[in-house]
Amino acid sequence: MATRLHDGQPVRVEVEVGQPRFRTDGLIGPFLLLAVTTSLLVLLAMRSALRPLEQLASGADALGAGLEAEPLPQRGPPEVRRAAEVMNGLHRRLREHVRGRVQSLAAISHDLRTPITRLRLRAELLPDPESRISFARDLRELEDMVQGTLDYLRGIGETQPLERVDLDGLLAQAVEDVETPGVVVAAPEPTGQVVRGHAPSLRRALVNLLRNALVHASEPSLLVQAEGGRVQVHVMDRGPGIPASEMARLMQPFEQLDRSRGSASGAGLGLSIANEIAIRHGGPLLISNRAGGGLRVTLALAAA
Repeated sequence: MATRLHDGQPVRVEVEVGQPRFRTDGLIGPFLLLAVTTSLLVLLAMRSALRPLEQLASGADALGAGLEAEPLPQRGPPEVRRAAEVMNGLHRRLREHVRGRVQSLAAISHDLRTPITRLRLRAELLPDPESRISFARDLRELEDMVQGTLDYLRGIGETQPLERVDLDGLLAQAVEDVETPGVVVAAPEPTGQVVRGHAPSLRRALVNLLRNALVHASEPSLLVQAEGGRVQVHVMDRGPGIPASEMARLMQPFEQLDRSRGSASGAGLGLSIANEIAIRHGGPLLISNRAGGGLRVTLALAAA
């Protein structure tokens, strides 16, 4: 500011005007503490609200894995408790329904064995050798169908605890069950692997897969691969394979690839039984065609 006094002397005044600073030195600590506390409270509230939903989802997965799963816990918000109650009731009714149907069908299949046995004895008395052989072959096929149906229904109705299973011994037993004079299965070298599973069920699945390879293809072989806590057992063959469009259908019971031509044998239950057993051990069978012809069926197991 410049001015002049009464006597004419000039006066110049300079005043520095600075913008006042907002001091936050004392507020940073409380702000940080408030932000951290608020974040922790929000996380705890979210976890408390989402825990019942996570338990409900886990329980629903368990219900889908088998009919003998434990009921869902009915706790949490009212909506979650109501959903768990409805799902438990649905699972209970479904279990009773399936048990009743399985028991009825299993009883019918079991009762068929008696007349089949009588027919087998009468077939031995036929005077014509060709008729006797043909009749015995048909009876054997019928008995295989009945046995396959019993195995399938038994697999649906029962739930077995998983134990430690020596994989090398299991593969050796399965190979021994299917090998006959002139039929050789290429088995892998001993791996020393131990898996979690139900040994009789796994043996049945492997036998079914190997028999499919012997009936519908040739050169059956086994391969074991272990990686990341999982053990994969591959059952392979050399043959026509399966069209990609037919793979899903053939996993269903009583389905066969070429029934119309009369070349199919059995009841079409071997692959579906093996798939049911695989599902109870952690996942469905994986089927793929091999380069150069043939099929690869993979059974995935958890390492013990």
